[in-house]
Amino acid sequence: TPILGRFLPYAVLLWSVLRFDRFHFYCDRGILVSPEPFTFNWDELRLLKKLKKEVFCWAYGGDVRSRNRTEALGQYNCCNECPEPMKFCICEQSKADEYAALLGEYTNAVFSMGDMIHYTPNSINDVFYWPVELDALDGKKYQAAVPQADSSQALRIVHAPNNRAFKGSRYLIEAVEQLQQEGVAIDLHLIEGMTNKEALKLYQEADVLFDQCLIGFHGYTSQEAMALGKPVVCYIRDPSQYILEPDSCPIVSATPKDLKEILRGLASDRKRVHKLGAAGRRYIEHNHTPIHFARRLQLAYKKLEVEAGHSC
Repeated sequence: TPILGRFLPYAVLLWSVLRFDRFHFYCDRGILVSPEPFTFNWDELRLLKKLKKEVFCWAYGGDVRSRNRTEALGQYNCCNECPEPMKFCICEQSKADEYAALLGEYTNAVFSMGDMIHYTPNSINDVFYWPVELDALDGKKYQAAVPQADSSQALRIVHAPNNRAFKGSRYLIEAVEQLQQEGVAIDLHLIEGMTNKEALKLYQEADVLFDQCLIGFHGYTSQEAMALGKPVVCYIRDPSQYILEPDSCPIVSATPKDLKEILRGLASDRKRVHKLGAAGRRYIEHNHTPIHFARRLQLAYKKLEVEAGHSC
């Protein structure tokens, strides 16, 4: 209700400051309602700093992206076909710069990764968050289902676009339709408007997951797909900067220009599809479980302690 919605955040903040020493937020808001999209209620951060609470912010994408820096990244980026500028990202460069400066003033650190590092000056970029809990539901949720190397069925591609324009979904749809017209055995399943349980079933039955071909970095869905033993097709602009252990990461990078031929190659080489799927599962097991993430975060904390000269 409006009245409860107005006062409840303040009650939660009061409870939190009495109970906790460390706060983790995304970069676009805290506990209190923000005065405008993609910003904090700065009184909240001032209070936390005054109370000597530790505050850490984590970039997820739209909370830090600005149009100028995005377009400067190159030909393919998430501004190429944005349907509504200013709605999905912070967009304005002056606003983004001012915002980054305020985060630097009121937080202990900002964590970033992938293409997001270009928008977060002085951020910590080697923690590589988004871990996958392989033991979820007694291991059943992410039970590996690597595609068969000798399959004679059509290559099943799944794609879960939270925004088709940003993901380059139309390029995928066009590529699959053209390949089908050429007689290539390939099918596409779009995951939209369904429950998590329904979506997970499609992931488990898939041969390949397509993430995106414009943004330049993968999302959490790619992590989940690799955990399930599925090959991932996703445009990675700069693997050496964006990816943890890039030489062992099996993500197949694709842009709109080469997407069709990459899909054609996967459809005709099921042994490669099998190998990529198995490699993806190993990659998650060796790099992106909660314990691996926790170790990287612990190292980051220790570095911050040394820089600050006290325990963090």
